[in-house]
Amino acid sequence: MSPVSAHPNASQPLKARLAGFVLRLTPNCREVSRLTSEERDHALPFGTRSRLGLHRLLCKYCARYAEQLDLLREASQRLSEHSDEAGGPVLGESAKARLKRALRNRTEE
Repeated sequence: MSPVSAHPNASQPLKARLAGFVLRLTPNCREVSRLTSEERDHALPFGTRSRLGLHRLLCKYCARYAEQLDLLREASQRLSEHSDEAGGPVLGESAKARLKRALRNRTEE
């Protein structure tokens, strides 16, 4: 038996084996999506950012999720910049306070 065929992944191209190795070093997709959202709120440590970047280089779905979050953030910022131009009904202070309480209660559960 040749040394190449003795390796269990020898039939896979080198690129696929390398991608599999790198993905094993990075968080799984569920963790990447959580960290991607968290990354929008505050800076993550360098090592975490590096592992996220590596994962996104190889996983088009996680890369797309990060792009979608960026797009949503940009759209919401633009919307808030022009909200005074939109007109329409405005929430009263008591309604705002009720919504805030309800959201806080929901996040505490």
